[in-house]
Amino acid sequence: MATVKQKVKKRADGVTYSRPRKRANRTARRVDMKPLAVALTVVLLGLGIYAIVVLTDRNTTAPSGTPAPNFTLTDSQGRTFSLGDFRGKPVVLFFMTTGDWCRPCIIETRDHLVPLQNTFGNRIQIISLELLPNDESDADLNAHKATFGANWIYARDTANVAQKYGVTTLSNIIIVDQGGYIRYSGQDPSYDQMVNVLRTLGVS
Repeated sequence: MATVKQKVKKRADGVTYSRPRKRANRTARRVDMKPLAVALTVVLLGLGIYAIVVLTDRNTTAPSGTPAPNFTLTDSQGRTFSLGDFRGKPVVLFFMTTGDWCRPCIIETRDHLVPLQNTFGNRIQIISLELLPNDESDADLNAHKATFGANWIYARDTANVAQKYGVTTLSNIIIVDQGGYIRYSGQDPSYDQMVNVLRTLGVS
């Protein structure tokens, strides 16, 4: 049986003959989808990274000049305290985690807050608030204090303090003035930035 169709032709001398007819290429041309899939994956990955960077880096803390919400916690030494206990001196609230994966938290503690404490001593009160209270124990907090020589209060945020202040990012600083009003909020402020804020509050 022929595998191709035959096309009949007649020569000038009357003799007929046949020749194979070229088979029509009826197979649909396939589109290579791999480059398109790769491009789409890159676009979606880029959008995901953008969302993570932008959304987690937004500073949505309570605005300056508003009253600082009071809170009560138990520190890593088992002592209960409230924000109102420190009325009359500026309070530096540091929203962080003691997990060693948070490099900004380490830098802020070691390079900015320790020098700040050395400069102002008991004229200010620093409070480091652990934002992952279910992951980090009081022992973890005390180990962190010992590592960096931090002689201020550490406490796990078991009272949703971050939520009260609108804090959605790690390594965030809020400075509350002597009268209980927020005077600064920001992520990863430098030592000089915090010194300038405290100087404007009359701390020498």
